[in-house]
Amino acid sequence: MTRSRPPALRYELDARVELLAALVMTARPAEHAARFKAKSPYADAVRAHFAALKTHAAVAALKNDVPEHLVTELILLQPDARRLEIDSTTSGGLLTQAGGAGEMAALFEALREAGKASGYEGFFKSRAKDHEGFIALAKAESAKSLAPEAVADYLRMPFAGSYRLILAPLLPMAFAANVVRNGEEVRVRAGVADEGRLTFEYDVFDSCAAHELTHTLLTPLIEGSRKAFEAMPGKPPKTCRDAGSWSGCVEEHLVRAITLRVLKRDGKAKEHADILKRYAGDGYPYLNAVCARLEKFESGGEPFPAFYPGLLSAFA
Repeated sequence: MTRSRPPALRYELDARVELLAALVMTARPAEHAARFKAKSPYADAVRAHFAALKTHAAVAALKNDVPEHLVTELILLQPDARRLEIDSTTSGGLLTQAGGAGEMAALFEALREAGKASGYEGFFKSRAKDHEGFIALAKAESAKSLAPEAVADYLRMPFAGSYRLILAPLLPMAFAANVVRNGEEVRVRAGVADEGRLTFEYDVFDSCAAHELTHTLLTPLIEGSRKAFEAMPGKPPKTCRDAGSWSGCVEEHLVRAITLRVLKRDGKAKEHADILKRYAGDGYPYLNAVCARLEKFESGGEPFPAFYPGLLSAFA
């Protein structure tokens, strides 16, 4: 079997996202210090550089309950990567979720003023060596985990687009922001530094690059199944980690089931069995059933999009 080509995948940092992270860190110093326990000259330099803005309107706004992930998505949706503007033609739904166009317009005006006052673009350019180190770390972690092209082989679905994984080492843990701009997938990953070292966790099974990109292959199928999800009775059981909606429950189960089957196909049967047992007993009650159905997919030649509707019966 011909091996799929690796996806067009880039690991990067974005100065605008780093500006937001710096202002959040300045607004909530105790919170950041409590979680960022790794020694970091980068964090120290950012903290010192932006300390003069502690009374700035942008910092004051970020002390409140601001949805940073939505603000980040609004930033990444802009057509000009060097500007902090809101493009209402692509951001309408997000603006509503984030509190409304007026509130976000005021916040972005404050962000622009803070950016100008801090000279953030020049500052982050001066930290290029730090950024190179973060990118090297993310790549090294990814090299230890499942390869995205192995998923493409398994599903017989190539990764046709381009993908940017934005590293945000200073943003809060469990932070996630995902957008599609001009056909390119952009996914933000925060750093975790609560155990004395920084990691982006790309070497962890359920947060590796293959996991992230599997979501992008499944999204069109999930979006096309809205009527099927609406027909399902009630909501997923409370034992599901993603019990808020059937679409979320199904997608998260499928991503884990697919990557688990790839793991087994790649000869890591024990690791596959251990992870399957752990997740099936903790938040993914349909996982065994989905994996069993995927065995039928493996033995046939049906395209995955055609096979996918039958997987939904595992959630009955």
